[in-house]
Amino acid sequence: MSDISVAGRATRSDIHLGALGVASLAFLAGLVYLDTTVSGRQAALWIVGGLLGLTLYHASRSAAISAPISAVSSRAACMDGFGLPARFSAA
Repeated sequence: MSDISVAGRATRSDIHLGALGVASLAFLAGLVYLDTTVSGRQAALWIVGGLLGLTLYHASRSAAISAPISAVSSRAACMDGFGLPARFSAA
């Protein structure tokens, strides 16, 4: 067995509230600007883009955490001591 440490989920104390507030205000300011100067449709697209950006950010963080763990656990599960897959080992 290999020792694998998994980074836990972010707790509320790990979130920097100042940066979150500034980013939220900037996002809302852009939303109001687009709604008043261009159209409501452009403001709706702004919201969709922001949500897709959050989704991509979350996915990249999750992939960065899980990729090394997946590689180690799959290698340990299918390899014997000599680097051969378990189905080719003599034992």
